[in-house]
Amino acid sequence: MKHFNSFDVGKRRREEERRSCQNQELTPFLSFPFLSACSLALFVNPETRAAVPAHLTIKTDGLPFEALLSDWRWLVPPDYKPVLMTAFGDLFLRDEAGHIHFLNLMSGEFKEVAESQEEFGRLCEDREQRRSWFIGFLLTEVRKLRGELAAGQCYSCKTPLSLGGQLEADNFERTDLQVHYSILGQLHVTGQ
Repeated sequence: MKHFNSFDVGKRRREEERRSCQNQELTPFLSFPFLSACSLALFVNPETRAAVPAHLTIKTDGLPFEALLSDWRWLVPPDYKPVLMTAFGDLFLRDEAGHIHFLNLMSGEFKEVAESQEEFGRLCEDREQRRSWFIGFLLTEVRKLRGELAAGQCYSCKTPLSLGGQLEADNFERTDLQVHYSILGQLHVTGQ
């Protein structure tokens, strides 16, 4: 019978987690061996230098932002550039002065959240701020209930909050990003 010491077991567990992350197409940019590979897979946005746990975001490479934001142009100026997208489809954008703004699709609000990329990076490191922006406590439940997102999807409310929907896992489903942006943009513009 072969005996394993705690180092061997920990090493094997980290390797299994690393493989699991790779199967989920998460690429850890930073890695700390004493933490779960998936829980610490961080995407470091090169433009904002913000380190955010990968499971809280959606890869934005190749997304048609002009089309996605077409129903939000009443609120979002056309010269603002996408920076980071949450798993719920909310979007951080940068203006020409370098200020970072947050488009909260669920509430229909658009506001400045940081005066600079550096400040945004610091705010993303704050646990409570991440909890507010990325709603990680709910995301875990939604992901368990609805499964992983495919490319071009986000988690969206079946019944929008502005129409009485609840911020509960069973009110969310996987939805095409274009549908999510279009429906909520039209809903919120009529509520203005």
